[in-house]
Amino acid sequence: MITERTDQIIEVQDDGSLVIRDWRILEENGAELTRFVHRRGLEPARTVPGTETARIQAVAGVVWTKEVVDAYEEKRAKPPAMPGSGTIGAGNGPIR
Repeated sequence: MITERTDQIIEVQDDGSLVIRDWRILEENGAELTRFVHRRGLEPARTVPGTETARIQAVAGVVWTKEVVDAYEEKRAKPPAMPGSGTIGAGNGPIR
């Protein structure tokens, strides 16, 4: 008989973002046949979407402190540095 089970892995990144892997695993007589993964991310926010599982809400509730959310929002407000915007020719010799 083929059965299905699920598993979930939640990783906390340095900036407080959550990377979530939802696994759907198909087994026959206890032997794994295949597994599918759906990977997604959640950015630090003041609230967790109500559609998330209680487990994700609990992790976010611990990780997403006011300080973490404020730091993340501050980082997002800054424009990204342009590639090569450092010193002209730094480490590459003169530009011709």
